[in-house]
Amino acid sequence: MITGRDNLQLLNQHVYQAQAEQEQAGRRLEELHQQLNALRLKTGESYRELARLRLDDLKASQVISRLDETDQVVLTLLEKLMQARINLEEQINASLARQRELEGQRKELERQRDEAGEARQRQLDMTRSRLQETEAYRQQQQRAQEAAAVAQHADEKASGAEKDRGEKGKPYEADPLFMYLWNRRFLTPDYRGGWLSRPLDAWVARLINFQSNRANYYMLQELPRRLREHATKVQQTSQSEARALQTLERDRQVQPRLEQEVKFLEEKMARAKVRLERPGTSLRTDA
Repeated sequence: MITGRDNLQLLNQHVYQAQAEQEQAGRRLEELHQQLNALRLKTGESYRELARLRLDDLKASQVISRLDETDQVVLTLLEKLMQARINLEEQINASLARQRELEGQRKELERQRDEAGEARQRQLDMTRSRLQETEAYRQQQQRAQEAAAVAQHADEKASGAEKDRGEKGKPYEADPLFMYLWNRRFLTPDYRGGWLSRPLDAWVARLINFQSNRANYYMLQELPRRLREHATKVQQTSQSEARALQTLERDRQVQPRLEQEVKFLEEKMARAKVRLERPGTSLRTDA
């Protein structure tokens, strides 16, 4: 997942690259403008000289006046271009400064969060160490461990039975006569057969030894279900014992404010991340 720091680094790279390209283009543009200005001045001088040679004094003065006005317009446009470039550089620098300030705030919050987390962990370790010296805690810990072992063993047995059901049930399910009688629930109180179908079904059952095979297939289907129910119950018991152990640890904590401090700092870090990902956000620090 892309973090706030990754987004900041990517943004800085784009800004630095854009700034370098802008500076290079600005220098090139300035050189071209200087060349254009020199060319225009040279052209103006040529026109002035031509006007002096070929026109009378009045007409020559009019042409020179127009050329001077054109040069003034060009110089005005160049000044506006330079001012726009300066404004753009100021905006880029302000954006970079804002990003650096936000990154500094985020690092400081991260440091405070880590310190609070370490203090909380030290407190938990001290609490657990004191609890382990009590008989009640040791007994509850043993019950939780035993319940977890039983739950794991029950889950393994249920999973094995479910696997056997899929593999060992294939020969039965591949026999159309067996599945025909099974689906009709032959030899069960739910079986409904007419006066003609009953003797025929009984004949088919004797032919394929349905009674014995039905018992095996029934157990193959029923055993995984019962084992899974048992595994679910012992898993619930294991979770209950684990919660009881956690309750003992939580009740003995003497500094719950550490939990609140860590949570508060994590919330501030989340808000700082939002500000980093949205450069236009205000720099005001949350209380």
